[in-house]
Amino acid sequence: MASRRPEAYTTTLYNKAVRSHDVIVIGAGVIGLSLAWKLQKSGLRVLVVERGEPGREASYAAAGMIAVCDPHNDRLMQPLAEISAAMYPEFVHELEDESQEKVDLRNEGVITFLDPSSYSALHPKSKALTAEEVVTIEPGVVPRANAYFLPESWVDPRLLCSALLRAFKHRGGDVASGSPVLSVTDNEVRTEQTIYHAAAIVNCGGAWAGQLMPPNPTRPVKGQMLCVVPLAHPTPHPPVLRHVIRATDVYLVPRSDGRIIIGSTLEEGGFDKQVNPDVIQQLRSSAESILPAVKDMRTHDAWAGLRPGTPDGRPLLGKLAPNHYIAAGHYRDGILLAPATAEVMAALIEGRTPEIDLRPLAPNRFQR
Repeated sequence: MASRRPEAYTTTLYNKAVRSHDVIVIGAGVIGLSLAWKLQKSGLRVLVVERGEPGREASYAAAGMIAVCDPHNDRLMQPLAEISAAMYPEFVHELEDESQEKVDLRNEGVITFLDPSSYSALHPKSKALTAEEVVTIEPGVVPRANAYFLPESWVDPRLLCSALLRAFKHRGGDVASGSPVLSVTDNEVRTEQTIYHAAAIVNCGGAWAGQLMPPNPTRPVKGQMLCVVPLAHPTPHPPVLRHVIRATDVYLVPRSDGRIIIGSTLEEGGFDKQVNPDVIQQLRSSAESILPAVKDMRTHDAWAGLRPGTPDGRPLLGKLAPNHYIAAGHYRDGILLAPATAEVMAALIEGRTPEIDLRPLAPNRFQR
């Protein structure tokens, strides 16, 4: 079925040789690219405007956990999280088919060590583990108290964004990168390089979203991480880790090529992305205490990303003005919520009713 164009759609570019667009998506992270791909598949003409290089900010820095069973999840967010996690297998299948790129979706599950005082209820699919069961499942792990198995998946977010970008372009989508947005008015997005027009404009600017279409209270929350890799061996070795490991002080996320991602901090420090060697060493030490094999691995790289936070930790999803929308503030759940966010936002933009109640996530909820 053909998609409905936004109600305000008009061709606002007077030069007919210039390609016009129905929707401009500001921000080429996992949220912006997922929405742009969804809209382009629906038959709309979409332009993504990115201040830097597509997929190189918070999405590039993420670990990629689809943490739908985490007992710390916001209960008001859980319906959207459940829908999004259930969408992932088909989302990835279609994405890999269109892009001809793999995103390393893995389903082995998570071993988590919880602090009972930090949550009110476990996810129904959680399964308690004894120390012996932990070692049986993951022989290299040093068990801690309150261990549980969570049937979750994860992806490589760098591969995910690369595939999204390629699939979007394959569908005929346009990307303008390398120039920050200076202003947004009715049907107009102005950058340092040019002016773009569209009937609908969507703010998917991540940590920078608050600077694009104020007032919205998004802010950057810094997270430092590192990647370790096995030392070279003359003969193939089995993987050091098969499951994601989450504890109160650290998490470890294995990649299919043998790398392990270790994270992460939560720091309120503006737009600073400087890496602190002492913090990285502390993360590594915490990882070694759970997985001693990390001691024999070398640090490949370390980085910091800026998560888009909000005052209540929930994203802003909805309409800001007649032609303006926002999908930002996903904090630590951008990877988890990308498929469902694209689905509900596409429904709003196309004039359909989303399948989930978005009132708890309304962008005006902080206005008094």
